[in-house]
Amino acid sequence: MDGDGNLENLGHSLQNGNLRALELLYQKFHSELFFYALKLTNSRELAEDAVQDTFVAIWHHRNQMGKVRSFQYYLIRSVRHRCLRLIKVKKRFSELDGTSALDINIEPEELRLTDYSLEVKRKVADAMQSLSSRQREIVYLKFYENLEYQEIADLLTLNYQSVVNHVHRAIVKLRKADILKYLEY
Repeated sequence: MDGDGNLENLGHSLQNGNLRALELLYQKFHSELFFYALKLTNSRELAEDAVQDTFVAIWHHRNQMGKVRSFQYYLIRSVRHRCLRLIKVKKRFSELDGTSALDINIEPEELRLTDYSLEVKRKVADAMQSLSSRQREIVYLKFYENLEYQEIADLLTLNYQSVVNHVHRAIVKLRKADILKYLEY
């Protein structure tokens, strides 16, 4: 991440109609937003649509953005909303299996591991899957996107203490599974 001042300048330029500022924001955040959207939708097509729709909406509503405190949070929140809308539309027009559309899977390859053996990867994957889908999403936002507890609470419309409790319960489960020693976080 560049300094907050640079992002603030980009935001100001964007609000003044500078298309290059939108391009720079897109270049800076596209990969991480796409990855998050892919985690939420389990579909490359829906993920790309959500990211594209987010940047189009930002351009169209740039005058209404006000002073954005954190562009990363703002973009993640926007992409999440777009994913939820796209999933809702997809559910109306196609038959989905009974799984939750917002069930984030964290693969061992995505983690910073101290041991890369097949046995450790399997153990880590099993432990991650033992977490509830809500816990996995919160863990992802906290440790992969580096969002603050309050930002996660706002994003998921939970109270602050619920987010803290979810993280605590997830860490307790991961500790019981004896995998924390393999994770770098």
